[in-house]
Amino acid sequence: MNPMNKESEIRNITIMKRAVYLLIFMLLTVCNSLYSSPSFSGSNLYEDDSLQVVATPDLYNLSVKWASEYNNLVPGANIKVLNVSDKQKAGELIKKGSIGFVSN
Repeated sequence: MNPMNKESEIRNITIMKRAVYLLIFMLLTVCNSLYSSPSFSGSNLYEDDSLQVVATPDLYNLSVKWASEYNNLVPGANIKVLNVSDKQKAGELIKKGSIGFVSN
């Protein structure tokens, strides 16, 4: 094997190693910045957010107690319970993505 080819091969391997290290460093930097951004921190998970729960009259009191207890246990949680007297309307709200307690 020609000594010049061997030196060239070693140089190419060194360049490839540096490129791989640089790529790993850049990926770690991007991942770190994503997880340290305010939108991902757990401290403001519930700030300025509220969850509305739909409940029919027969389950309204239970839902209010549940929401109140949860709000007390989880600082910053803001769950509001809406009393919907029409079960069909409650069902429509739940189908659209609302959370709800409805009984038959």
